[in-house]
Amino acid sequence: MQIDRRSIECRAEVDGNTVSGIAIPYGTDSQPLPFIETIERGAFAEDIGKRNVAMLVEHDGGRVLADTRSGTLVLEEGERGVSFRAQLPDTRDGQDMRVLLRDGIYQHMSFGFVADKDKWTGNRRSVLSARLYEVSLVHTPAYEATAAAVRAFSHHTGLVGRFLRLRLGELKK
Repeated sequence: MQIDRRSIECRAEVDGNTVSGIAIPYGTDSQPLPFIETIERGAFAEDIGKRNVAMLVEHDGGRVLADTRSGTLVLEEGERGVSFRAQLPDTRDGQDMRVLLRDGIYQHMSFGFVADKDKWTGNRRSVLSARLYEVSLVHTPAYEATAAAVRAFSHHTGLVGRFLRLRLGELKK
């Protein structure tokens, strides 16, 4: 199984240790990948909550910031897309990400998924149904339609080749 990874922009204000926003925007075009991709509304509706999803740094499985199993990452299906809220840990990566987000050095999110159902029209791909495996804070985006903010967590304990593995035949579908 090959996991596709896509990036989206997030704007952040740092005021604590919680980051939240839209992890996966619905109905917006990606940057050229070399094709244009759109995640359709509800594409992850049947999947959210079925497996542990981690929040990573740059898709690196060794740099976990939060996950759904522990409750430090919450994902919710909504009108605009899949929203998230994550408590950043008091680790070197958590501390670094707070500073990098606050200073605007990191302004992007990404997500790793497997499309179960998609539709191709020329060089445009619409993802209709998919399984989500991870969301990541990244530097280089493929999608630019999201917003995130970092706040105190008080009441709760670019490369195309890097983001995409594409078989040449898929463009002809």
